Amino acid sequence: MGADIHSFYIAKCRGTEKWFAFEPGNDDRVYAWFGIIAGVRGEPHFDAKGLPEIDCEAIKPLVEDRYYHSATHLTLEEVREANREKARHDNARGYGTDEYYQRIPEPDDIMERIYATAEYNSSFTPWAGTLQQFIGKENSIEDCVMYVCAFDS
Repeated sequence: MGADIHSFYIAKCRGTEKWFAFEPGNDDRVYAWFGIIAGVRGEPHFDAKGLPEIDCEAIKPLVEDRYYHSATHLTLEEVREANREKARHDNARGYGTDEYYQRIPEPDDIMERIYATAEYNSSFTPWAGTLQQFIGKENSIEDCVMYVCAFDS
């Protein structure tokens, strides 16, 4: 039985302490990625560090549902590092590689929705603007955006 990755990016809304999911991650069943970001399957680069203690409705199911395990979160710099590690992993095995396995949001990315939960086919709120507008022009994307994920089996 395999493990599925459930991942998404969250951003802190300007002027508040609330965080919202705004973009799904690459949830392909890629065990090298699983190993790199959560310290399992013989490919550890990061240890699973649990989910951040923040005000974010979208991550609650990943904390409360016993279906999920090995929850973790990464800064954007850690996602960049994990992407580089995934490319090294693939190159060492002679695979074609995508240096940017997990796309990293940019300040000028257009956000069309914010999600109340991690289920992207469920409730969302339309939102039109850039990621930088959502987090506030005075805030850094590095400080106000994270990648979160958990795994099921």
